[in-house]
Amino acid sequence: MKLDSTWSISPELRSGLSADEAREFQAIWQEAEGYYGPEPSLGEFRDMGGEIWPVLDVATRPRLRKVWLRRAAALAACVALLLSIGIAVLNQGTTIDAPVGTLQYTHQLPDGSTLTLNSGTRIRYNKKFGADNRDISLIRGEVFFEVAEDDRPFRVRTFNLHSEVLGTSFNVRAWPDEHDAATDVLVKTGRVVVTPKATPDVRLSLVAGQSARLPQGSQKLAVSEPVEEPAGLLLWVDGSFKFSNQALGDVMAEVERRYNVHITVDSPALNTLPIGILKESPENAAEIIRDICALHCAYRVVPDGFVLTER
Repeated sequence: MKLDSTWSISPELRSGLSADEAREFQAIWQEAEGYYGPEPSLGEFRDMGGEIWPVLDVATRPRLRKVWLRRAAALAACVALLLSIGIAVLNQGTTIDAPVGTLQYTHQLPDGSTLTLNSGTRIRYNKKFGADNRDISLIRGEVFFEVAEDDRPFRVRTFNLHSEVLGTSFNVRAWPDEHDAATDVLVKTGRVVVTPKATPDVRLSLVAGQSARLPQGSQKLAVSEPVEEPAGLLLWVDGSFKFSNQALGDVMAEVERRYNVHITVDSPALNTLPIGILKESPENAAEIIRDICALHCAYRVVPDGFVLTER
């Protein structure tokens, strides 16, 4: 039996080899020809086959092993990647986005707790919520939580603060991309324990009517004295609009989300100007902008929204 010296590697096999590996593979095949003489008869082939194949195995296996091990390693890496992606998809759970342009968006959790989300808010919880845990991630936005009573703690995590309760109602606000980014927690009923993410040993208990604020980059919580009517600080839940000593740019971002309009603040100094405003159930963005600009700035209407400028 004579091996064909013009034999070439199949396209399927070649696709898994580099140019150097393909040349090496070809050389191994040609090298195997040296172990054959003139084509033997069938009987001779049967007699000598037992001796030839071990020789071919010794001659070719070390080099071929390198090629196939590389391919096996690549295949194993692909399988591991697909498994990790699959596990991540299975564990990523549920993401809820409150549509921009809606005043309130209500969502009920598997444990019976009710959430009211402000416009543009995003929350996430895993598939085991209500079974193994009651953990919520507030990615961005503002949520009013009415927590169902349970022996297991209900936890809310923001970019810099963790809150924990058993059964209560409270509000959490956290927009990481705001100029004055912070997490604000307000307790309406019951008790909430807050812990800065950077200092997990610090735990502070808030009672009804009390609030806490943790600015981005800070480890110090600013805590208020309890007020008798905390509902007055939750006007957004009823469609009203209230800000106190907030950067104008952040207030305009809230107007954009709530009314789905585009607002340009055409001045860095104006963008950071602290303002306060209270509007009960405004009908549209123009109503809020008129009140703000009456004291602080000028504005003009453009096709896609408003432009605010210094006077």
